[in-house]
Amino acid sequence: MGIGPQLKAARLSAGYTQESLANAIGVTKGAIGNYENEVSHPREDILYSLLSVLNIDANTLFAWPTKKEPPAPEGAEGVPDFVKFPELYHSLKGLSNENLQKVLEYVQLLKLQQDQGLR
Repeated sequence: MGIGPQLKAARLSAGYTQESLANAIGVTKGAIGNYENEVSHPREDILYSLLSVLNIDANTLFAWPTKKEPPAPEGAEGVPDFVKFPELYHSLKGLSNENLQKVLEYVQLLKLQQDQGLR
């Protein structure tokens, strides 16, 4: 399976036309059409540009399954599933390592407070 359908979906999701994406990565509109229709495939440098401009990872483009968390233990039905909060994941994308560390510290503080019955 090629990358065509995923590339088109990512392009549309990011709000690009074939022409605007082509201009952003330095190829022709026809090249984007060829990638999406799987007539041809982008070179490695173009592939990296696509990932960067569309703000996606290779798993998304190649439709590889991502690592899934093991099922919740029995009796944990009331525990929110992280998958139910995709906006949280998307809001963390692009943060600097320093800011990600701050988020992690805050989450750890919230867990500690919750465990101590403070929240």
